[in-house]
Amino acid sequence: MELRENILFADRYRLLRLLGRGGFSEVWLASDEKTGLRVAVKVYAPGSGLDEDGVR
Repeated sequence: MELRENILFADRYRLLRLLGRGGFSEVWLASDEKTGLRVAVKVYAPGSGLDEDGVR
């Protein structure tokens, strides 16, 4: 999935703007739709070698 502004990520986080991008991930400023708080969301790229346990 290509991430872009204003999409709802993980059924909770509204992506507002890209803060940074590296070799393995992107960091987005987002709004938590449940709490209304602004948060940072880090999204790992497919094929980054990180599995679910590595992300926790």
